[in-house]
Amino acid sequence: MFNSEELRTERRGKLDKLMEQLGLEALVLTRLENVRYATDMRPLHSIFFVEEYLAVVLRRERPFLLASEADEQFVRDKVPWVQWRGLPSFTPSGTIVDLQGRLIGDLLKGRAGAVGYDSMSVGLLESLVSASAARFVNVGLDILKMRAIKTALEADVIERTAQFAEIGMDAVRRALRPGVAEFQLAAEGIYAMKKAGAEAESHMPAIRSGENAARQQRAESDRRIVPGDAVIVDLGARYLGYSAEYCRTMMLGRPTAPLRALYKVLFDAFSKGLEMIKPGVQTGDLDRAVRNVISQGGYPDYPHATGHGIGVANGEYPTITRDSQPVLEEGMVVCIEPGIYVPGVGGVKEEDVVLVTHSGPKLLTRTAYDPVLGGN
Repeated sequence: MFNSEELRTERRGKLDKLMEQLGLEALVLTRLENVRYATDMRPLHSIFFVEEYLAVVLRRERPFLLASEADEQFVRDKVPWVQWRGLPSFTPSGTIVDLQGRLIGDLLKGRAGAVGYDSMSVGLLESLVSASAARFVNVGLDILKMRAIKTALEADVIERTAQFAEIGMDAVRRALRPGVAEFQLAAEGIYAMKKAGAEAESHMPAIRSGENAARQQRAESDRRIVPGDAVIVDLGARYLGYSAEYCRTMMLGRPTAPLRALYKVLFDAFSKGLEMIKPGVQTGDLDRAVRNVISQGGYPDYPHATGHGIGVANGEYPTITRDSQPVLEEGMVVCIEPGIYVPGVGGVKEEDVVLVTHSGPKLLTRTAYDPVLGGN
């Protein structure tokens, strides 16, 4: 089982503290990462089950897990720290909100105070309002901010998860040769991470080469790698419910002079971003400083955020964009990932997972950058 009693105890303590701070009698959680956070139940990520998990956290009680009836014996045998309530299996999205509302309403019986929720469909919220006297309050952002500050144990788990991701990255690098397809490289990375003991891949690996890299294609294709390609490899792993995903640009053969020049500017910008990771730095300032290096180098702006938090979800608070206001705090774990994409030349991107400490950045991913491109 991919769970940890120590992590569960820590996370429950944080949820109890949040409910106390916000004056909540309970939490109703629908987002998979929050359900995992509260119950340590590993959801099945498939077209049939992905929306069939809900959690209800009542103060001073074991959390309730609302899950498919097909999960009953597994939950009772392997997840005994939750109280289980069954839902019909194989139901299309949105078709059982009345039942979900009634079940949650029963759990909230006698509670007329504030109940927080993270994210909810209009249909489910209407059902809950009809089934319960409680007052429902959106606390999704509060939960994100709570999750953003990792405990020492959480940071250690993410660092261990990063080691699984590094195994996948190394497998892709070893498989990189003329004629191999992007999707085959993705398969090698996933296989290596799972074989090593990772719970799952954090996301579908985004492997793009040549012009696919220049156009920032976000999924692997059947394109075959040829000498002279820069290959952007963005992948990650999950372990004990936590994600670690990062990126390396790999070179097959020798880069052209324009590609080498492009990468130098990218690496300077990337290094600038890493240097700025410390408590008290505003995320918007970090984003603009990184983009400024690229624009001063004469290259186009990239069409995505400079970075994001990471934890039980791939994308967590804070997002690092031009106009973002959050300030980095000790204990946050963030990814920094600028890129440069120029049709006819190629695309390059680097990304690392970084823990914010009082003394500055601590890299949790340590895969070497490609020396052929000029990384150091």
